Amino acid sequence: MSALREIDFGSAEGRTIDELPPQVVEAFRADPAAHFFPGGEPPEHAAGRCVRALTALAAELDGATVLATVLAIAHSTLLRLGLCQLLGIQLSRYRHVFPELRNCALTTVRLREDDCALLDLNVPIPATPVT
Repeated sequence: MSALREIDFGSAEGRTIDELPPQVVEAFRADPAAHFFPGGEPPEHAAGRCVRALTALAAELDGATVLATVLAIAHSTLLRLGLCQLLGIQLSRYRHVFPELRNCALTTVRLREDDCALLDLNVPIPATPVT
């Protein structure tokens, strides 16, 4: 689902923090929602895109008579922004409230109408032995 693609970091794409102007990095660190990287996707747009995608997936199951689980694979910054919007946390806090979502770890949310609950965060997936 293309709506779950990573946020566009604009002028920071493919660059390290050391390669960016210090004043841009300082502003981003102070408030990444208000001072996103030049040319990048506004965080509120990315959060909305994530929430719409996740709620659309949940809506497909609306009325199901059994508990259903949907696996959505997405990128860290996009999911952190989406979680903030779903949980009523200011987008400017996403890097502090959710400092990282680990690669290949599970984050579980329960979506019901206009309600969201965070059930699990960064749960490691056990390695499957290769035989």
